[in-house]
Amino acid sequence: MARTPASSDKMRPMSNPNSSSTVVQASLTIWWETMPTSLAALPASLVAGHESPRSMRPEPGCWSSLWRARCQLGIPDADPQTQILRWRRPDGIPGPSARILWEVNCDVSSDSDPLARLDALPRLPLLPSVTPFYRLDGMSERHHFEVYIKRDDLTGVGAGGNKARKLEYLLADAKAKGHQSVVSGGGVQSNHAAMTAVCSKRVGMDCYLALVESVPVSSVFYDEGANVSLDRLCGASITRFKSEKPTDAYIIDLVASLARSRGEQPYLIPVGGSSAIGALGYVRAALEFAQQEQSAGPIDTIVVACGSAGTQAGLLVGLAMAGLSTKVIGISVSHTDLRDTIIRLCQELAGLLGLKATDWADRVVLDHRFVGEGYGLPSSQTWESIQSLIGSDAVICDPVYTGKALTGLLDYLEGDRGILGAGVTFWHTGGITGLFGYSDRIQAAVDMRVS
Repeated sequence: MARTPASSDKMRPMSNPNSSSTVVQASLTIWWETMPTSLAALPASLVAGHESPRSMRPEPGCWSSLWRARCQLGIPDADPQTQILRWRRPDGIPGPSARILWEVNCDVSSDSDPLARLDALPRLPLLPSVTPFYRLDGMSERHHFEVYIKRDDLTGVGAGGNKARKLEYLLADAKAKGHQSVVSGGGVQSNHAAMTAVCSKRVGMDCYLALVESVPVSSVFYDEGANVSLDRLCGASITRFKSEKPTDAYIIDLVASLARSRGEQPYLIPVGGSSAIGALGYVRAALEFAQQEQSAGPIDTIVVACGSAGTQAGLLVGLAMAGLSTKVIGISVSHTDLRDTIIRLCQELAGLLGLKATDWADRVVLDHRFVGEGYGLPSSQTWESIQSLIGSDAVICDPVYTGKALTGLLDYLEGDRGILGAGVTFWHTGGITGLFGYSDRIQAAVDMRVS
């Protein structure tokens, strides 16, 4: 039930001298479906001593509005060790609000509050709005189980996909440090590389890409179409490499080469944007989800593709900040075991945000059963899963990431669904452009299913 901060407006602490209860320093988050036109719509006990926010208007793109106030609250018998006290009043406030949700994080100050720290970090707001979240009616009815979807393929940036969330923080960090160009990379059909090219152009930065021939697929569609076409359209400078070492090593080599040959000091973005800075995008995404899932039935599990660890790590930390115990199952898309990387990123994020010590290892769940022959190599089962979701709910997945994650979800629904709890969200991370790199294989996949 944690709430996503929609504004960085800060309020001065207030004291409540008339309260007979224990007073602790706290952060109060109040969230409603319609923003009051003035503080007069709020209970007097919450208004007294506050400054008015600089703006009472909703933040663009938010389906609901948020007012976040820092104050001192009188909480009877408050335990200083308590991290979260939460309660809910469905219709308990007069005025335009139909629902109000409250979260109080006790014993914090402005420099130790994780939400305040998240607010304070540089971010370029590339996404125009929150991404859709809704029930997959067709799949739910087919499997007699509650299945929801988070549509990060519909970010509104480029061709969509999860990388835009990471790039909001990565490009902001690059600009804050004075860089004028970025270097990143991936496989030839890297969704991340293409989104980096799109977003770099959007913010006026030069983009250099190291594209590594790491997938044993070759065709005119794969080698020059799909994401490669986007890279070129955005004016990215592309350097191709044979796959003889990890992709990040080629990215580092390209940074060094640019420094030597042009005197440039580009900002290095690792594969998938999966640094702690990039993963902050999915901390924010988890808080967004925490808001949206209030409208759904019980959701105990999220199933998401895991390719470079940043998305899963960010979700785990964001859900922890939200006070949610939602399990995150990462479906591996390559034979690389990313468990240690996820744990490391969670620890780095916790340090950035000032979170209490947590055993992140206990929260990491990875399923390697649906990789198939390897990264970028979809199996017949992957193609069948993609066609299945089109048929049930008209949602399209890609064959490299979401198709494999979907195969994992369908396996749970058709087998041991106990791991999913009472309900599940399929987190769609995008990648639709990469689908067209496999154009020569799609008809064969369709024919195989028909036969």
